[in-house]
Amino acid sequence: MDGKQIFELINNFKNSSLYSNMLIGKRYYLGKNDILTRQFFFYNVNDTQTVDTYRANIKTPSNFIQPIIDHKISYCFSKDIILEDFPTNSIDINEEIDFVAEEAAKTSIGWLYIYVDEDKFLQVKSMESETIIPLYDGTIENKLTSIVRFYKLGECDYAEFWDNISCDTYQLNKSNYDLINSISHKWGMLPFIPFYNNRNGTNDIEGIKSLIDAYDIILSDFNNNFIDFQEVILFIKNYAENVATKEAAIELMAWLKKYKVVAVKQDGSIDIIAKEVPFQARKEIMMILRRLIYETAQAVDLDELKGGSLTNVVIKAYFIFFDLKCSKTLKQAKKFIKEILKFSNKYNELRSEPTSPITSAKITFNKNILINEDTTIESCVKSDGIISKRTLLANHPWVTDVDIELLQLDEDLLNDSVNDLTGGGIVNEDVEVK
Repeated sequence: MDGKQIFELINNFKNSSLYSNMLIGKRYYLGKNDILTRQFFFYNVNDTQTVDTYRANIKTPSNFIQPIIDHKISYCFSKDIILEDFPTNSIDINEEIDFVAEEAAKTSIGWLYIYVDEDKFLQVKSMESETIIPLYDGTIENKLTSIVRFYKLGECDYAEFWDNISCDTYQLNKSNYDLINSISHKWGMLPFIPFYNNRNGTNDIEGIKSLIDAYDIILSDFNNNFIDFQEVILFIKNYAENVATKEAAIELMAWLKKYKVVAVKQDGSIDIIAKEVPFQARKEIMMILRRLIYETAQAVDLDELKGGSLTNVVIKAYFIFFDLKCSKTLKQAKKFIKEILKFSNKYNELRSEPTSPITSAKITFNKNILINEDTTIESCVKSDGIISKRTLLANHPWVTDVDIELLQLDEDLLNDSVNDLTGGGIVNEDVEVK
């Protein structure tokens, strides 16, 4: 691929809806919603659109995306993935997977770069998705063959073209990229691993952005109404003086604030006009939007799970659709991990060390499931003597490592036996306890 093709490829990518949605996903994750740029306008006597600076314009962005994504990533990856029947002394599969999955949730795809550092150790690094353009072979399998990565260093723009053999580096020169360096690598495969958020190529915001924007508008306008309507409008009939000019109106308001009275002519009056803020209607529509956001995102509104009276059956019912979404994420994670294992094998091969068949690798995900601890512990107590001690400990919410807990139980049992023999006192050093 030459520099002109790379220039056109990058330009087309930056003008694509995919690139736009990536930036939107990252922006909304940080709470930088569209509401922050909203302005109100009016048309003046010349029919010119003018910014309305007299109207209140409170901008209150809601941050639904961050907890929705963080909950999914925590549920799937906060506990280490267990890899069995495949030695991975060269790489830790848990090191960057949560960062890559989070990037995929924001942008639709996450990227992991595989490399060997100066000390000859195998390393991994998550990359920014909006800087990488994947290129596929166009077959039924649609295999990833190469990528273009673009970035800025100082005042210069650079681009890299990676395939399974080499990396070509280019520098932007007006409307063309000039080749400045080319290096080969020994992987025999592209050292970038994609983590797809789903099969549809979408991020976690695309289906709910319009709902979030509607929620932000209602919330912001609710605040605006309080400000706009906190100053009442005076209706004055047959005032004793003339208020036809701005100065006269200002003088009248100053008089009212100072003396709290005003003189009117015969049949005159003064009324206060105040508009009420429709609180209840706004509250209801915001509740509806909130529910739609979580339902459409297949997420769990944790505010609905507050309180200790919820049973595990009720909690599981709340998590049904969320768990289905996470299961799809874990399927993508399994493919992602198997690609990492290919590089682990290749690394060992280059070092003349033994490799292992990837098909024999057993990958176990440990979901971070929300439970009612009291109910679970009570069930464990009732099951004691019916099922094995190991199974009980594996399902106990306070146990993080079953093997360590079994050793601790054996040690406690031994200490209890010693105390029974000695009456709880100090053991005589001359007495052997068997």
